[in-house]
Amino acid sequence: MRGYIIVGLGFLLGISGVWAAENAAAPTVARPDAESARPAKELADLVHESDRVILVERIGGGELKEVAAIKGPARCGADAFLASLKGTLDDRPAEQKSWLLFLREDSDGQGRPKLAPMPDAGWVAPATDKLIDQVKSALVPGNSEWAGGYSPHSDPPTLVKREWARKQQFGPRQDIVVEVAVKNSGKTVITIPQFRYNIYDYYPEMKFYVTLPDGRQVILAKPVGNMDEADSPADRTLQPGEVYVHTMRLNRWPPAAMPGYEQELGADEEVFGRPGIYGFHASYDRVRASRGGSFEIIGGPGTKAPQSRDLYEGNVLEVGGKQYVLKCLGRLYHPEKLQDLPDFGFTQDGAKCFVWHKGHGWVIDPLRPDLHAAFECRWPVKAVSADTSLAVVALPDERRHPADPLVGAVVDLKKNQILGRLPLVASKWGFSSDGRFVWPTYAVAKRDWFFFDVRQKKVVTMPLIDAEADTEQYWSGVVLPDGKTVLMSVRVYDKQHRVVQFDLEKPGVVDPPKGIQDAAYISGRFGDDVLYYVKGAASILSIKTWESRKVDAEEVQLLEGRRGPANNLVFCLNSSTGLRIRDLASGKDLKFLRGDGWFFNARTLGVTFSADGRIAVVPTPYDGQLTLLDTSTRKVTRRIQVPVAPAGAFLIDSKDANKPGICLVVGTDLPYE
Repeated sequence: MRGYIIVGLGFLLGISGVWAAENAAAPTVARPDAESARPAKELADLVHESDRVILVERIGGGELKEVAAIKGPARCGADAFLASLKGTLDDRPAEQKSWLLFLREDSDGQGRPKLAPMPDAGWVAPATDKLIDQVKSALVPGNSEWAGGYSPHSDPPTLVKREWARKQQFGPRQDIVVEVAVKNSGKTVITIPQFRYNIYDYYPEMKFYVTLPDGRQVILAKPVGNMDEADSPADRTLQPGEVYVHTMRLNRWPPAAMPGYEQELGADEEVFGRPGIYGFHASYDRVRASRGGSFEIIGGPGTKAPQSRDLYEGNVLEVGGKQYVLKCLGRLYHPEKLQDLPDFGFTQDGAKCFVWHKGHGWVIDPLRPDLHAAFECRWPVKAVSADTSLAVVALPDERRHPADPLVGAVVDLKKNQILGRLPLVASKWGFSSDGRFVWPTYAVAKRDWFFFDVRQKKVVTMPLIDAEADTEQYWSGVVLPDGKTVLMSVRVYDKQHRVVQFDLEKPGVVDPPKGIQDAAYISGRFGDDVLYYVKGAASILSIKTWESRKVDAEEVQLLEGRRGPANNLVFCLNSSTGLRIRDLASGKDLKFLRGDGWFFNARTLGVTFSADGRIAVVPTPYDGQLTLLDTSTRKVTRRIQVPVAPAGAFLIDSKDANKPGICLVVGTDLPYE
């Protein structure tokens, strides 16, 4: 079986030094004692402060040849620097063939990068296996976890990444050094292109997303121009566990010119020109950046300290002139405590969200959030009826296989009592408007479809397709506006499928109108429109006319988006790009935030709003980030990091105007974490 390949991004910050002149004489090489060991911390500091660490060999005639890049890119200006060192190691013992060089690099705006020795007497050291292992171990500090991300180029598409700020504070005009680290945590050797071209200062697949102290976002990218000579990034082969680290300087990257993206920066404004706390993360087309870091630029005396971008349980968030105490449900970044994650979803009509955590539950309106509709339930809740009278829960069953130990049950939420057990736990459930029937609307099961009769408290099996016993069936469907008619697609893998329509009060399967008979997957109902797919192509069935029409991905986003409190804007989240805000009257996009709100395969509650409708809250699960926008100006007011992967967050106002409200953050699982 193919081994899993995990790649990741990591970030370090430091301060650059004085560069060597282009035509400087060969540096003086100190004579270190080959037998003496540099203290571990001192060596780690040297590694982190170096832009490049390369392994070289003497090849005769006093010349040196690069054998391997331990830190930084291979090639990329090393040949010219090594030529300047010709003869400098001739007085060393002949048996010592290999040496490690610790270097600084000047590459911004340059063709071939210019290298210079680190200002350290030990910038050159005799290479031993032990020293090389120590240097590799010091490339990435061990006090930070890799976090999740996504790459469509890997197989399987599983990534992890790391990023952090090595230095928390910088003075004005200092270089902000960022190190991007890609790690092969799989079991097989992989080859990837290096970030930079060899003789051109081009990083065609790299961008940096920077959050300014006032919450605005700027995207930085190196422009790609014409090339007089053929060039491309060199390939980099990584053994399992090996890390490739590349140094970059954020303050030398200009704001990107991207079609369809509006930079949130004034024409004459410097990106890092004001004091305060900055957030950042990198995006590489082959590695989707996830969780970012932060640092502070210190201003002059009397500078007001900005709010921190990182918030933790119990911290106070100030937004829209109000205060909210942060309350997080779930502890994603502690894998041994994944059972602490809440259950959440939407009521059947999609108008409200439900959240359950450790016996307590709430049904919350995302447009006007409050915690008034609370309920108690001892079991994890998987679905809630629109009137909050019934729920489907998950129960452990010792009789089932350990790999699938749960069964479902229907619960009376008013009495907190189980009404009857179900043969499985589906991901979506339907409830009849009169509260009599409960049924799975999306599931995969080796059995015939069924529904639960609440009055009789029993499961009724209803075959929808002619399939052999113990064959997996795929069910997807919706309940129509009358609250009792079911429209259901059932298929047996890719061999056969059927779309049926029936009234649960009068069981008897009938074929639906021709407009939807080919549906292989029914996604959901939005008012009088049913969204369904045939061979991956989306279509909408109008319940009023029973006619179908094909729709594109953009229209699907608008259909699945959430209308704002004023009902004139729709807020759409794209799984891979970000937030789009569209004016319904004009049909024009008013805002597009690339990177805010993307969720890939994580479950999300979408955009929510403050009770007064002035603030929109956008969750970005893989970034561990909440983005706050002013709904009238559509400008970002703040981006904050939270200690969970947020599926969504609710700004709950306090009944007492003198007390802070609650910012309830709902954590979600990251399938590729």
